[in-house]
Amino acid sequence: MAILLIKIVKADVHGNETGTPITNIPPPSSYGWKKMDLSGKKAGRTEAHNMVKAKEKEVRTLELSWSGRSYAEAAQILQSLNHEYMWLTYYDFLTGTTERKHFYCGDMHVNSFIAINGGITEIVTVPLIQARPDAV
Repeated sequence: MAILLIKIVKADVHGNETGTPITNIPPPSSYGWKKMDLSGKKAGRTEAHNMVKAKEKEVRTLELSWSGRSYAEAAQILQSLNHEYMWLTYYDFLTGTTERKHFYCGDMHVNSFIAINGGITEIVTVPLIQARPDAV
């Protein structure tokens, strides 16, 4: 099995690396992968109601979740991904290889399961969205 999440490097909006690589990310319990096509200005329905997609670019979205982690582990995971922008080295299901792309972090979410003895989370969820689209 491929390692799904390999490296995170904090970056700015332009893609300049601004941090130290993080490689000690615990493997996610769930790894959701999605590809979205971005259409150009000429996309839409014709007068004959045929769809013109006019695909110009693609972006990936990853929905990462960790189940049953301690509060301390949850904090480590969230801190590793708590960057407005980052370079992410991850496994891409379309290419079947490791890719490195510029992402931004969406809204993080944690459900707590047990709040005693250091705490246990039910689920920690972090969506990552590709910031710089790929040309097709």
